Amino acid sequence: MESHSTPQSVAQAFQTVYVTANNSEINVVGRDQYNFNTKEKGMQILQKLICVSATVNSGSHRHSTCAEGTREDILSEIRNWKENSDDRLMWILGPAGYGKYSIMQTLVNECEENGSWSASFFSRENETEMQNTANSFFSTIAYELATKIPQLEKEIEKAVESDTVFQRKSLEYQFSLLIKKPLMATTPGIRSRVIIFIDALDECTKEDERDKIISLVGIAASTLGINFLITSRNDDSI
Repeated sequence: MESHSTPQSVAQAFQTVYVTANNSEINVVGRDQYNFNTKEKGMQILQKLICVSATVNSGSHRHSTCAEGTREDILSEIRNWKENSDDRLMWILGPAGYGKYSIMQTLVNECEENGSWSASFFSRENETEMQNTANSFFSTIAYELATKIPQLEKEIEKAVESDTVFQRKSLEYQFSLLIKKPLMATTPGIRSRVIIFIDALDECTKEDERDKIISLVGIAASTLGINFLITSRNDDSI
């Protein structure tokens, strides 16, 4: 993936990286154990498999946004990227305690308020439910997109119903089933309006699984034309 130098308007504490870039039951063993009735709709099944703690309205979040008049440089830079840039991935690196979460929460709230087609995943390494986030990562993203984009809901529901034990399979398979194929069934105009927020990627799952997620996100940005905004600490393992 191609990267460019940090824009001067971004606060010095941050580094910004652009990348072009019958009625039987099925038992699923994973983070939790669920029983699915095959008569359940795909969205009903998918809802049981998301990581609730990672969603924007989760009660486990402090829901802290930027105070009025603060972080204007970085917020303006991100908004300009979102509206005008051909680069599909923006990665913000910064040390702990510098407000990355508040920046993301501010922007996610803006998308929620104006009805933008967005999904988000807020990682927290100290959350019990986050012990196996890799397995629920694409389920959570897919569910949020499906609830906001009517043209996508039917495709994702159909995908889940075609393989209700997908979470027992590889991340590459889950990405293809839940994200790539459903989005490819839509138009480029729809895809270009989608933005996915991933906060604290360095706290998300194990290193090898995180590497796979990063690779798949890069593929989604470069081949599907959807937008990603990611934050993390400047971790050498990423």
